[in-house]
Amino acid sequence: MQTHTNAHKCTQVQTYTHKHKVSTFGLHSLKTESSLTELTHVAQWRDAFASCLQETSWRPQDHEKLCDLEGGHTFIGVGQAHNSAGRGSQGVGILLSPSATRAWHLAKTRYGRSHLVNDLGPRVLAVTLTLQETATKRAADVFLVSAYAPTSAHSEGDWDAYYDSLSAALARCPPKAIAIIGSDTNACLGTGEGERDDEKFDEGYEVVGRFGSTRINDSGRRLRIYLETHQLCALTSFFPKKNYSTWTHPCSRLGYQLDHFLVFRKDLRRFRDAGSMAGQLIDSDHRALRASLDCKEPKKKKLFRDARQTLSRLDHTRLQSQEGKDLLVQHTL
Repeated sequence: MQTHTNAHKCTQVQTYTHKHKVSTFGLHSLKTESSLTELTHVAQWRDAFASCLQETSWRPQDHEKLCDLEGGHTFIGVGQAHNSAGRGSQGVGILLSPSATRAWHLAKTRYGRSHLVNDLGPRVLAVTLTLQETATKRAADVFLVSAYAPTSAHSEGDWDAYYDSLSAALARCPPKAIAIIGSDTNACLGTGEGERDDEKFDEGYEVVGRFGSTRINDSGRRLRIYLETHQLCALTSFFPKKNYSTWTHPCSRLGYQLDHFLVFRKDLRRFRDAGSMAGQLIDSDHRALRASLDCKEPKKKKLFRDARQTLSRLDHTRLQSQEGKDLLVQHTL
């Protein structure tokens, strides 16, 4: 596990500002200090509260290195035990802004231990961030997960191990926390009929929304089953965008939507936007994604019914019998 942090800023309390921008990047590699510095500058320019990173390709000698990062940022990473190159190289990380760093340390104070999940292998990493409103002391937890799925060239055992690790991470999510999984899923999910409105939310709906690339493959079908089993949904498929592809095949030049934010369906209405970001500010063959989170719990819509609607919802079965009709006459006269 690799951690870069500037500890002297961690004693401040993170103000609960409700709205935060979370991003996810698929990288070629993140092996040098200069590439990490470049990424930090990009995150600052994008005003990212926290960033999930995949395919970082950590070198073994960096596996447990600690050093300070400029500006109060914190980087946490896990990597593979051996060198690997090319697409599919393992390693994930999370980059925290100064305010997210304070939220992470506040979670340590609140739970009495470091809320860091870094023991599930080189494909899954998670942290808990506690956002506390200064005036009322109300707190909201965000459980941030960075996940990197195997490619189509990997074995069925690799896929099973990945989903087992992801399930183990979700099992450690604090109660009532808002879970956000920034993932290079290496899967084409296609589109569905899911909506964000309150009525369909209450009734239950598909795990994939109406927006995105219509291409679907076997890995995408397996991911859909996983989302349904764990009551998750593909956040980025619920918001219309001009461009949905996040990775371009180097030979065919066809675009694929491989990167996603995955969230619990119960938290879907907490997000105001999600999708790919315009422009590429770092060397990568993936487009970055960004999601706008509103930690303030959304109010349920109040349904107004006129007198006729109210009357239609009454149970009239007792009036079908003669006894019921007699009782009605007795009580109304």
